[in-house]
Amino acid sequence: MIKEVELKTYDDEYKAFGEVYRDEDENEELVQKQFVVDSLSSADWVMRKIKENKDRSGEIIDYAKEEIQRLQQFIKKEEARRDNNVAYLEHLLENYLLQRREEDPNFKLKTVTGTASTRKSTSWNYDEDKLIDFLKKNDMTEFIRVKEEVNKTDFKKAVDVIDSVVVIPETGEVIDGVEVTQEEKLSIRFS
Repeated sequence: MIKEVELKTYDDEYKAFGEVYRDEDENEELVQKQFVVDSLSSADWVMRKIKENKDRSGEIIDYAKEEIQRLQQFIKKEEARRDNNVAYLEHLLENYLLQRREEDPNFKLKTVTGTASTRKSTSWNYDEDKLIDFLKKNDMTEFIRVKEEVNKTDFKKAVDVIDSVVVIPETGEVIDGVEVTQEEKLSIRFS
């Protein structure tokens, strides 16, 4: 037997699971009778509905992922075409600028649309492993950074948790900077 409880709010998400009607006594307010699980058969019905929703959602998500992938491929293709066009046009402009600079070293390219110039830049390419070895061998460790981080796996094994508080087992001292939240979650396995 399915029991119904009267609610004074209207929620579209649960509309399919209860009867919605207009309550004449409550100034035309929409009222929903909420579905209540009170037996094995109603629990089984709810599990079937959960499974149906997850399956349907999975199908929609798969479709959306395919569309996203298709659009990402389109974007990559368009970006590559744009980058090739820009690189070609920049190459033409650079050749013209360099040619004019051979004639006049102070030449500046200015048009109504914009200006073009060249800049000298320096690029550093590091082989981190070789450089670190060199710095260590030559007592230049001030240029080496060491990243400190907590070894969380070993830390969890070495401490105790008492009522969401982390303590040192030997002394009972509370450890600052960490707290544990424990919660119970519903787990459903479908057969």
